[in-house]
Amino acid sequence: MLRLIYSLLLFLASPLILLRLLVRGLRQRGYWQNVGERWGRYSHGPLDNSLWIHAVSVGEMRAAQPLINRLRSNDPGCAIVVTCMTATGREIAQKL
Repeated sequence: MLRLIYSLLLFLASPLILLRLLVRGLRQRGYWQNVGERWGRYSHGPLDNSLWIHAVSVGEMRAAQPLINRLRSNDPGCAIVVTCMTATGREIAQKL
């Protein structure tokens, strides 16, 4: 029952969330770059035989850096895909 209530509230809040994203995107044009990543979409190439790391925030991206470094050192041939929920987190990922 609790899941149903949560799902209903999320459904009802979706237009407000999309409106907020629209307003923020109009203020910051770079905000729309790679926006699909926030919804679990990745369209830059195949994900076969790769590891996908999704960080929600800047803090999670920084916390994932040692994990990514270890994965790269253990298996240099493994493709690692990193996506973020926020534009700022994505900027940090590109710098790291």
